[in-house]
Amino acid sequence: MISNIARVIFYFVVGFFVYGVELLAFINLGPGKYLTTLGVGVVSAVVAILALVAGSAFDRFRHMVRDSGIVLLSVGGFVVVGALSFAWLMGSEDFRKALGPQAVAALTDYLTGFSCLIALTLLGLILVIVGVRKSRPRSTSS
Repeated sequence: MISNIARVIFYFVVGFFVYGVELLAFINLGPGKYLTTLGVGVVSAVVAILALVAGSAFDRFRHMVRDSGIVLLSVGGFVVVGALSFAWLMGSEDFRKALGPQAVAALTDYLTGFSCLIALTLLGLILVIVGVRKSRPRSTSS
């Protein structure tokens, strides 16, 4: 019971940090600031991988592939909801004024953001399919 709770907590941490990396993909900064953004993304990815390994260790790595796919699909869905909500809010003149022109201009790299979103979501789907097939008992014909 405790191990299941700990596993869920670690998977939540993984989702949080993968979500952070995905949000960084939407940021459009000048060429000099990409190195800082890349550094933050790498640190977030490393923390996510360590949390994934820690969470999977509670299950003795039996369902690591499937669980990783579920986390990636969940993050993909959450990012889609967040992106649509942000696009809806950007339709409001008051919201754009409150953010300021620099903040509005910084969140405009849609090509990279949605490319990363599609790639992570497809990877999550593939991992779920492979994990489910791997966990099914094989029928033996005699």
